[in-house]
Amino acid sequence: MEVAQWKAHFNSGPSEVYRALSTPLGRSRYWAESAGEHDGMIRFVLPDGRTDDSRIERAVKDELYQLRYFGRTVTFTLTPDESGGTDLTPQLPRPRRRVRRRPRRSAAAPESLRRLRRRPPQPRPVPHPGYADT
Repeated sequence: MEVAQWKAHFNSGPSEVYRALSTPLGRSRYWAESAGEHDGMIRFVLPDGRTDDSRIERAVKDELYQLRYFGRTVTFTLTPDESGGTDLTPQLPRPRRRVRRRPRRSAAAPESLRRLRRRPPQPRPVPHPGYADT
């Protein structure tokens, strides 16, 4: 399975970035309209009205935060840099690509095509006199 991954750098240290991910106040300030937490579940309410009950799967203070978000596991890895900032690397599996399949031919299809052919031809519109067809 393919994994989408990107990196964002923050001037704040890992503890501040971790708090923004792992607390209701942090999530509601940077991620969602509200994101209350109860018994390891986060109730996300996004600005567009969508909601999700996300389970926290793994949490290692200031290093890693993983949750099940809208049916996919999202992992946030926090890495301190030499200047006191944080590299945040979110990872999530990419959805499988759907393979387009040809529609099945039914036994009724040829009969329905014959019925279409039996219809009388429709008259073509006649242009108004004086109308120049270019």
